[in-house]
Amino acid sequence: MLERCSIFESMRSYNKEIFKLDEHLERLDESARTLGVRLSEKEIINFKNKIESAHKKSAVKNAYIRIAVPLLSRKPQIIIKNINPYPQKFYKKGISIMTAVTRRQNALVSFVKSSDYLPGISAVMDTPGDPEAIMLNERGFVSEATVSNIFIVKDRRLLTPFSYAALLNGITRQHVFNLAAALDINVIEQDFTRHDVYNADECFLTNTTMEIMPVVRVDKRKIGKGKPGKITKELMKRFHKVVPRD
Repeated sequence: MLERCSIFESMRSYNKEIFKLDEHLERLDESARTLGVRLSEKEIINFKNKIESAHKKSAVKNAYIRIAVPLLSRKPQIIIKNINPYPQKFYKKGISIMTAVTRRQNALVSFVKSSDYLPGISAVMDTPGDPEAIMLNERGFVSEATVSNIFIVKDRRLLTPFSYAALLNGITRQHVFNLAAALDINVIEQDFTRHDVYNADECFLTNTTMEIMPVVRVDKRKIGKGKPGKITKELMKRFHKVVPRD
């Protein structure tokens, strides 16, 4: 079983600086522990050194970085390439997404970033042509999207599913908590349904490559005014102040 399984982390750099590297490696370690494998402190430091060394040697300033660690050999495989950004029109106008038929299973693998992509692949097949798809958990509550976390805004409160609601606790998700706190915006983790999403004032997704992505339609229903909302845009602005861009 272990010889077929690997854990991984995806991260990115801005102007040759890797964003949240330590946090990504901490989550890599947590994924290994959840699957019954203990990585030593020496191994984690070695992974960090290898990532930083490979990134420094590359000619890529704004990179997509991926480290995969097979659980049997524990020999890291590192990929560094130019980031393939989402179209700017997505950020200016927002995106439309649908809810997948496939459910996110409330199992340990939901909390682990591993090579088991089958549920996400199935959800993508449910919603062909869309840039993302919302996934519900076994209880019918919103869990996350296929490769991103989801937030909604209602009455200036920022709502997101519980971190234990069959979702991967994203590094960008955690960063949004800090950005919101700086804006005195209350962040609440709670169960919510598609009904709550449809009636939200705003909606957005987060992950490493998309950063903060405004969502303006879900299941063909307009969210809020049908354009990126005030809080979403303010969080995007704050995010871009933090990352070390050119």
